[in-house]
Amino acid sequence: MKTLFNFLPPSVNHLYKTTGHGKFSRRVMTNEGKAAKNAMQIHVGRALGLRVPGTEWVDEECELQLDAVFFFPRLYTVSRGAKSKFVKVDTENYTKLIHDVVATVSGWDDSANFDIRLRKREYPVPGLYLHVQKQVPVDEPFLLKIEQLLKKGEPCVQVREGMSGPISSEEHEAPSGANGLEPDGVQLALELGGSATS
Repeated sequence: MKTLFNFLPPSVNHLYKTTGHGKFSRRVMTNEGKAAKNAMQIHVGRALGLRVPGTEWVDEECELQLDAVFFFPRLYTVSRGAKSKFVKVDTENYTKLIHDVVATVSGWDDSANFDIRLRKREYPVPGLYLHVQKQVPVDEPFLLKIEQLLKKGEPCVQVREGMSGPISSEEHEAPSGANGLEPDGVQLALELGGSATS
């Protein structure tokens, strides 16, 4: 299922509002949220092919893979005095409605969303590209290595591509600031293919 929306879903700050006071207060969806959810459900429903009998992966619950690309009119600051060259846009704030819509249309709980990839791009016209499909099995040897390391229960491990074995935090002490990590930081550094992620 691939769908391109010519609008961005409301962020969580605009998706719900609080009504009432004290013990009578409750969170309800805003009119903006309702309109966006309705529009997205119509298009996602069509794209999923729920009206087509025998649609392969819609027939039974399965692990899903979501790929979302958000197009924002401005992602870079123009002020020289700004603390960062990037505009504060958190894509996580825009995913709530996506999960709700896919769950509502498919009839499955959003716990079926196993692989989720979020990307953002700057473009004059705001929009959202959403690709939902069965989880694609990928042979990722490093995940098996990670699982083995997790079983050891060590607080900090560095994994390097091509290593004969892992280097534990006790065996190797990285210099301060290496890979952006402090030596005693409880983090897992993955140096795979020349890249490092904390």
